[in-house]
Amino acid sequence: MPLLEREPKHRKEKDATFSKRQGTQIARITADIKRGPTVLADELDLDPSVVNNVLTGGAPTDQVEEVIGGITGAYPVSRLSLEVVRDDTDEGIIIMDPINAERTKRTFERINGRGEKVKYYDYFDSAMSAMGPFRPERIHPLRTVKDSDPLNPEAVYNNGHFLHQVTLYVGPVNLYWKDSEGAHVVELSTGDSSYKTPYIPHTFTNRDPHDEAYIMAVTFGSKLDIAVQQELSTLHPDQVSRALIDLTDSRKSFGDLLAQKLNESLLSPLHFPEEETYLDQRRVEEIIKGETIPNDTELKILARELGINVRDLLPPDVVISEEVVVKKYNESQPRFFPDHNNRSYEILELAGSTKTAATKSFSIKPLRAAESKQSDLVSTSHTFGFNYGNKPTILFWEGKCGRIKENLIEPKASFYIKPLVNHALRYEREPSKLMIVRVGGNLSGDTLFELSSLPPKTLQRISEESGLWY
Repeated sequence: MPLLEREPKHRKEKDATFSKRQGTQIARITADIKRGPTVLADELDLDPSVVNNVLTGGAPTDQVEEVIGGITGAYPVSRLSLEVVRDDTDEGIIIMDPINAERTKRTFERINGRGEKVKYYDYFDSAMSAMGPFRPERIHPLRTVKDSDPLNPEAVYNNGHFLHQVTLYVGPVNLYWKDSEGAHVVELSTGDSSYKTPYIPHTFTNRDPHDEAYIMAVTFGSKLDIAVQQELSTLHPDQVSRALIDLTDSRKSFGDLLAQKLNESLLSPLHFPEEETYLDQRRVEEIIKGETIPNDTELKILARELGINVRDLLPPDVVISEEVVVKKYNESQPRFFPDHNNRSYEILELAGSTKTAATKSFSIKPLRAAESKQSDLVSTSHTFGFNYGNKPTILFWEGKCGRIKENLIEPKASFYIKPLVNHALRYEREPSKLMIVRVGGNLSGDTLFELSSLPPKTLQRISEESGLWY
């Protein structure tokens, strides 16, 4: 089967801005190491016209690769910092319809507890973008069980994976997992959800061979992205472990974080004479040892002496050790968006964890008909959506120049929306139910704060500057 038939119909092969953005990125990085086009061509022994074509976005792929290869070979520059991501969206959207999803079907086998090789899962691709953090899959468990035994021989656990996972359940599905307390199982049904932390062994089975049963497994890296993995791969695990913060106790987490900030600033408790800082050495040592928590005044003094913001000294809330969080649909309380008096959507929160606070997942029921096309949803996060109901939904979004585009989201269809795309979900004849997962990208957390601190006029330079700044 030709590859293109397996692709979502809204996933573009070509990105009109790619070559220009690629050239701009290479020009920016080489300018930082003071290699203008002439010097770059001379030191890499390349034709100056080739280098100029690459930097201005007019070169073919082989010439771009030649220049990138030359740069990474000659200078201490990572390929990750040189290559840009291809925008494969249709003006911000990618849609995977059920027909194209069906074409991606793969059947996986496993060895069960009786030593038999059996068909275990059917996998189906869902909407993905090169720009997004999601690796979503619709998975149909093929093994049927008649009990809730976590050690049932038909339930074959995997080894756990690096990605976080939010899962929505449709039909009679059993979720199994193993943690430090042993093996667990829970019976789940349509609309139920779960969150799983990385590296927890888990598996799924079907409880009724006559009912359709599947899961939508949305895996994502959150802040632990490829760049983080690359850096961690160069460090010894024991070294990394010693740098971690104890998040099981608020006093210990304050102490660990303060000790790290002092070390980074080449300071010690001796640098806090009470007569000058109103915070004595003994008190600082107590905080570092996890014996106490600093009050607001002490936090301000510590931040001032360290030259940082108070928020940089505030660790996250104590992390509950629960590695798997399960949320039942019938135990959730619905709310309305924008509000109770203006009901465009009925919202149910899906399972989540403060471990990934920049991730939000919902079950959404659109309450307005398709006649109302005005956008009422937008997010700085990446968004994944899946229609798990039995009625089609219409997705409207604002394309270039504010032009309204639309597409039917059929049952079992999925979609990806890149950040800051205005959109709306409307029902065609009757409301359906959709799973929505939002994962914070680079417009969140410390990156957003740093970007917000820059002069407004620099935003365009960040996106487009390709000339020499020196």
